[in-house]
Parts: sequence; structure tokens; C-alpha cells
Amino acid sequence: MLSFFKKSVIRSKQNAFLSASGQGGRAALCLILIAAFAMSAHCPAEAQPSRTIEPGQSRKIGEDAGLALKQNNAQIGFTVLTGRYKYRDFSVPYKIAIWYPTDALASRYDYKIGPSLIQTDLAQDAALKSGTFPIIFYSHGATGAGTSSFFLCEMLARNNYIVVAADYLDMVCVARIDESIAFDPAMRMRANLYIDWLRQFGLNKMAAEELKLHSYRPRQLQQVIDLMVAKNADRQDRFFNAIDVNKIGLVGHSFGAWTSLLLSGADPAYSNKGVKAVVSLSGPVNDHIYSVNSKNDLALIKIPILFEYGELEPAQGRKDDKALLFDRANRPKGIICIKGADHLSFSGGVKGEHRLAREYIDNDEARCAISQTTLDFFDYYLKGDASKDNKLDEKRPGVIYGLFAR
Repeated sequence: MLSFFKKSVIRSKQNAFLSASGQGGRAALCLILIAAFAMSAHCPAEAQPSRTIEPGQSRKIGEDAGLALKQNNAQIGFTVLTGRYKYRDFSVPYKIAIWYPTDALASRYDYKIGPSLIQTDLAQDAALKSGTFPIIFYSHGATGAGTSSFFLCEMLARNNYIVVAADYLDMVCVARIDESIAFDPAMRMRANLYIDWLRQFGLNKMAAEELKLHSYRPRQLQQVIDLMVAKNADRQDRFFNAIDVNKIGLVGHSFGAWTSLLLSGADPAYSNKGVKAVVSLSGPVNDHIYSVNSKNDLALIKIPILFEYGELEPAQGRKDDKALLFDRANRPKGIICIKGADHLSFSGGVKGEHRLAREYIDNDEARCAISQTTLDFFDYYLKGDASKDNKLDEKRPGVIYGLFAR
């Protein structure tokens, strides 16, 4: 069954996007692929006043009038682990951020996103809420961090998911989970050159040749999945019996979308049969990236898949997501165009757009729509929530076009 949702007044506009998207390479300067999503399953229209909560001050989310949430008020636990990636004859440490449901009180926590501090409320190192939860692994884009899409990760955790996100060991990083990084002119130049190379060659014309160079990414993701599965089986671990290992989802932005799709089946060498659903947020779209192992690597993916991209991206040179991604994938599949979004709308924080994590949802229709559609997709395909089937097809604020084939 095919289902469409879009307002009639923008039908011709979408056609213009799709035709424009085949007209050339991306516009210069796809700065950094760093993300930011806050805490909600609701998209309030008006902005909320900012209030400062001092470090260590505990309260229930929503108690303070200035920060009162209009969405899910559930508490979030947060912890940071250290993993080690074996490379040649040595190992390299990296950080892993984990958000999870808890009943504990929250206190102020500041995400370090490049040079910015984004204030949120988390129960650090708290016990998990009683129950067993699906688990989602988030993969950040090039130069980003595991906390790049903090607002999306928080929102999923508030809705009873465990969310895990590693710092990938990329050659250039402008953000890390546990440290601030100055985004000075030299770093900006390095980041731009690295992303430019990925866009033109590493994740494009030389995708097949460069797969070996980038193989640390799918291997690192698999290592993190194995780590969490092991924790679920360890009676001494806080995650003991808290993870439903039969309900694993992946979501990734840009370079992270590519990483996620490889483990979802696009590359047999890295395919993880435990993954049940995947979301690709503004991932690479060209004729080369998914024709490495076959003429159409996307056809190797046998699980539900959702593609999302921004309304502004085709005009900036993005190629045709429908023809090069959606049309080549198996059912069930979906594609969504986010109103007013560009590539970096699927991430945030480095430029310090907002001071509070929640404002990346409350004050941003595009990021709210990205977060809500991702939640609804996982609720339907991981949790089996039948009510979300129709919700995926609904007209909603921030979504300009959508197509689902089941």
C-alpha cells in the first residue's frame, strides 16, 4: 500500500524540489555534521523563556515554571562509558553516551558541543526505571560527537527507549562527548576540507575504494552493540535485563546514516541481524555510495527504513533522495521532507543556536518534526504500537512531503 501526505498547496513545490535535486552537487560548505535534539514528543508553537538551573540543583522535570515542559515529562538517566577500539597492535579509547528511562531526580548537566555549552536536566549515573526497553543506537555525522543529536536522543529516552551513542574515531572532530573543542579558524578549515573530501570522494566517487579506510565506523558500532548486549546479560550491571535485545533500532545523520545502513544490511560484511528498523537522516545521496557490494546495496536491506531530508537541501545541490534512496529500497519504507530544514538542521549545538536543550524542540519546528517522525517510526516498527501507523501518514507541522510504502 502506498500512502501520501502533503498539502495540496505545496504539491507543485515538492515536484520542484525533486527535479531540482538532480541538478548538481551540493552547495559548498556543508560545515559540520553535528546534531541536537531535545526532550519531547510534542511540538509547541510558542517559544519558552530561558531559566538557569545551577549545577547540582535537583528537581523533577517540569517543576520550574520557566522550564515547564509541554511534552513528555519523564525523567532521563545519563551515563558515559569508555570503550576501546582495537587498531593494528594497539587500542584507542573513545566515549559512549547513554540516555535511559529513570525515576530519579534530574539535575543540571551541560553538553559540551564544540565551543558551546547546552544546558539540560539529567539524572547522572542513576538507576534505570523498572522494565525492559527497546534500544536505539545513534551515529553522528562527520566531525561530530555522540551527543550531537542530544535532543533526539533525549526525546527517545523520555519515551522509554535506551539510547546509545559513541564518539566515532573520525580524522577530524569539532565535538566530543566529554570535552569542549575550540571552533577556531584553523579547526573550521580542517573540518570544511575533511567534509568536502567526504562529499566529493570518500562517500561518493571513491566509496568502494575508501570503504576499508572507513571500516572503523561499522566495526565500532558493532562493538558498541555487543557491549550493550553483554551488559544486559551481566547480573552486576545496571543494564541487566533492562534491554530488549530483540528490538534494536539504528538512527544516523549523514556519515552516521551511511554507518547505520551498513549494519542494517547494505554491506553483508557488517550486517547485524538483530537490527529491526533504521532511520537515515540526511544521509549521502549519489550514484556511488550504495553500489559498492552490488548494483543496488539498498536492496540488501530487509528491514523497515525511513529516509529524511530537508526542504532546502535540493536547492543547495542535494541530489534526488526519492530516486537514489527511497525508490531503490525494499518495503516497508518511507521518505519525509522536513519544512525549512537544511543538512545541519538534523544536528546542532556547535553554533550555539539555543542555550537550553529543550529549546531545540520547543523553538524549532523542523527539529521537532524530525524528532517526532523518528519517534513515531520506531514506536510502530520496534514497539509495535499500531496507533502510530496512521500517525506516520498524518499531515503535521514541519513536514512538507511524505511517502510511505508498506
